[in-house]
Amino acid sequence: MKKRTIKPAGNIIHLIRSKRLYFLIFVASLLSQNSISRADEFWIIENPSALVIYDVYEHRLSDAQKSEFRSYSSWQVIEDEQTLSDRFTPVVKVIYKHKTYFFQRSNDDVISGQTDAGEIEKYKNA
Repeated sequence: MKKRTIKPAGNIIHLIRSKRLYFLIFVASLLSQNSISRADEFWIIENPSALVIYDVYEHRLSDAQKSEFRSYSSWQVIEDEQTLSDRFTPVVKVIYKHKTYFFQRSNDDVISGQTDAGEIEKYKNA
């Protein structure tokens, strides 16, 4: 009996015929939808420097560091319910100008400093 060699183009045709390619495309589309589904929430904050903010290394930002944040700036929410590495401090993970930050939350799910921050508009599916 002869061995059949399948050419590369034949592999693709075989995948299409066996419907495995369609399954792979379907799974890839589901995964891509889940990875971007959380990135559609934005907060516009009147005075973000009034909030308690940590940098990506989980160091609390000083007032001088927070002065770079503009009034009514847009913050992309990545994770709404998270804790810092101490596993105690509740935070909201956000992105501002391609940098990751954390807003500290109090135990009642209010952002720390929210009363002094002024207006916070939350937009979902934006």
